[in-house]
Amino acid sequence: MRHRLVDSPRTPSSGTSAWFPSLGGSWEGSRADTGGRSPGRRTRSRVRLFCVPHAGASAAAYRPWSRAAPEDVEVHPVELPGRGSRSSEPPHRRLEEVADGLCEALVTLLDTPYCLHGHSMGALIVFETARRLRRRGMRQPERLVVSGMVAPPSWPSHPPLHTLSTSELLDQAGTVLGLPREITEDEDVREMLLPVLRADLELTETYRYQHQDPGPPLGIPLTVLCGMSDPMAPAADMERWARMTSERFSVHHFEGGHHFLHEHPGVLSAVLDGLGSPVPHVSKAGDTRCSTTATDPTAQTPNASRNGSDSRASTG
Repeated sequence: MRHRLVDSPRTPSSGTSAWFPSLGGSWEGSRADTGGRSPGRRTRSRVRLFCVPHAGASAAAYRPWSRAAPEDVEVHPVELPGRGSRSSEPPHRRLEEVADGLCEALVTLLDTPYCLHGHSMGALIVFETARRLRRRGMRQPERLVVSGMVAPPSWPSHPPLHTLSTSELLDQAGTVLGLPREITEDEDVREMLLPVLRADLELTETYRYQHQDPGPPLGIPLTVLCGMSDPMAPAADMERWARMTSERFSVHHFEGGHHFLHEHPGVLSAVLDGLGSPVPHVSKAGDTRCSTTATDPTAQTPNASRNGSDSRASTG
């Protein structure tokens, strides 16, 4: 399924396992769904990948990554309140609340090198979570990987959607957010999806980047993934993320729109590049990574601008 949105209600859990259903035995991304491998803790794990989905989506959006990840990589999708195993909880409407909760949930899971990834709404969440982890003096991620989102200082980049009427929101969900017609026109799906989607949009659209709080640019490598035809996060604007880190910065361009992330098997390879064993290549029509640009801040002169143009490597 191209877009895995809100799952049907299940029994809620508590604590860390509420945020990371892959740690529990009842999560649908189980051994049967991952070729006999555990989707949660792995004895040979070298790195953990924590993933936050886009607005309206649940942890289930990342089940394909659990199947495709090499044995030494643990994939832990984040389940936000209001969906999946947390359907009985009201969804959050402020990003700061989510970042605070996720930061707290990560405390017991940082004994292994890890990477934070977020798509669209999730990109802002993992960015703010990384800032909170640094402020608390906790172990920093090996890399921050964001996709489908403009740099925080450039947000918001469009008029608010969460205040629209139901009909207007459904129209924008198709044209702007890229949700397929079979989702927006299914009455049962709409009834389940719209409250969560509207809350997620409010959470995202009310967020404002605070330059001084909590501190200077992150001191970790930052990777940006973008769709060449994404109207929400234009490829030409992705270099602005470079100002969010003092370490190595790179941009990977993929064919596709806002939801390119789950359309290209090669995306996971870009996320995990250099972190674990290589991801087995899966040939698929249309799986084309257009280009990669990289910036190494150590190669800059004192007067160089952090616009991503001073030191690059490009591949086809």
